Amino acid sequence: MILIISNKDDQSSCNVMEWLAYYKEDFFVVTDQDSFELIELSPSGKFTIKIKSRIINSSEIKSVWYRRGGLKLPTVRFKSFSKTNDISLGFQAFYDFEKSGLCNFLNYCLSDVKSVNNQLHSRINKLIILKNAEKIGLTIPETIVTSYKTVLTDFIIRHKKVITKPAIEGLFFFDKNNDYCFNAYTELATDELLSKYGDTFAPSLFQACIPKILEVRTFYLEKEFYSMGIFSQNNIQTAIDFRHYDKEMPNRNVPFQLPSEIEEKLIALMTTVRINSASIDMIYGADKKFYFLEINPIGQFGMTSFPCNYYLERHIANKLKNK
Repeated sequence: MILIISNKDDQSSCNVMEWLAYYKEDFFVVTDQDSFELIELSPSGKFTIKIKSRIINSSEIKSVWYRRGGLKLPTVRFKSFSKTNDISLGFQAFYDFEKSGLCNFLNYCLSDVKSVNNQLHSRINKLIILKNAEKIGLTIPETIVTSYKTVLTDFIIRHKKVITKPAIEGLFFFDKNNDYCFNAYTELATDELLSKYGDTFAPSLFQACIPKILEVRTFYLEKEFYSMGIFSQNNIQTAIDFRHYDKEMPNRNVPFQLPSEIEEKLIALMTTVRINSASIDMIYGADKKFYFLEINPIGQFGMTSFPCNYYLERHIANKLKNK
């Protein structure tokens, strides 16, 4: 049985499942709406859980695809039974901590199964990735994190053009009426933006803005590369961040081949951070150098698959069924 862990409405997951159904593979999907009952778990890694009336034994799982969401135990809320409520809060914190630890160990057990990614490595730290990328020999834009306006001003004077983006991870928030985005995009650190800062501000990440020939989005799958060149630089709307999509005049997206030495360094990076599938963002600069930007283990890959006819959904399905 193939275990798929994803969100309820993730289209990419559905596309992979269509291929698994075509191959007549037995697969079971756990979504972010589901919780599991823990029947038995041992330090050896063997476990039995119950999800949506199905009992799953670890021995029957031949491969795992962690896409989004995660395995979770049922939520329990303790009633108040003291005047100050401190004891109830203590019980709640203890239970939540235990629950988190058990789920982490279950994911650790699943890492022994052949898998495409794992929830334990799904949330990454951009600064750790940049540090490892530079150590391996990839070129990165000069980067600082600062909370001082004077430091930022000197950085801008030195590089002329500077961008800012989340230091760790952008956040999208959804409610019934609106979608909110908390600094998920790359933006220019302009004079107008600088004028709004006081002498100090929350620690923020800034990078030298690299003049580019094109952007490269690569889908990485177990040492295989599926790259796409994005000609975003000639459109003012997409020049800084191609995700500010221009639907009237879309960027040209074409299949692209990274140099073998760049791919070898990326394999070394992905091995170091223990991720075997992710979207990788790079820039091919006007100076003819490739600049590594970041990786996203759970990013969308349909935007690379369809324009380039890569059929990534089929490749993922094949990896899972042939484990």
